[in-house]
Amino acid sequence: MVRPHPHDGRCAVTGAVIPAPDGNGLRMTIACTALPTDSDGPPHDVVIHPDWTVTTVHDLETERIARGLGAWSACLHFAESIVPAYRHVLAVMDEPQLLRRDRRGSWHNTIDGQCGLWLHRHQRLRDAVRHELSAEHATGLFASADWQVPGVETVAYTQFHRLTWHARDLWVAAAARLGADLEPHEYARLWRAGVNPVSAALLAAAFPPWAAAPLTREYVLGAHFVTAERGSSGVRP
Repeated sequence: MVRPHPHDGRCAVTGAVIPAPDGNGLRMTIACTALPTDSDGPPHDVVIHPDWTVTTVHDLETERIARGLGAWSACLHFAESIVPAYRHVLAVMDEPQLLRRDRRGSWHNTIDGQCGLWLHRHQRLRDAVRHELSAEHATGLFASADWQVPGVETVAYTQFHRLTWHARDLWVAAAARLGADLEPHEYARLWRAGVNPVSAALLAAAFPPWAAAPLTREYVLGAHFVTAERGSSGVRP
């Protein structure tokens, strides 16, 4: 499903995805800094629940009021900008064909004014997905216009990387438990390529045991994106 971004009409892809493979939500810590330019701060626990609501040690409604008075809140920034970016990542991994291709066959990224528009057209779907899931693109989709202070972009990249690295380890562990014939490091590389490790494990499990060639990461990548390309619906100008 494509929905408008609430701040400025930019588009992002969302879907029926959950934040962690066990269905119980995702727990981690983030640095709570007094200013976005601070290099570090005390660790605060955060929970991304299965319904994508976020719990932190702060009352986020109070933090929003304080932001209106010029205050900075790392936890509020995480909840409002980084968690939606992560949800976007999982949705595109799950259904890469939600990105659209034009009548010339080029694949387009969702709109983002913070990275060059010349990057948003790709001949291969897998290249469009890799750019879509990059920190520069994904965090820009949900960047709040309310944060008009130096250092926010750096905080966004740091929070995004920490969240997606932590999530990658959870999804890789879940994929490994499924018992498909791929090593954990291969699942990690598939994550970087834009494939959810659990989806890869399920695809790998369907690999015929009588096949002459061994199962490889490239086979999984090819099967994932070829299937998505064939399932693509419609074109856009």
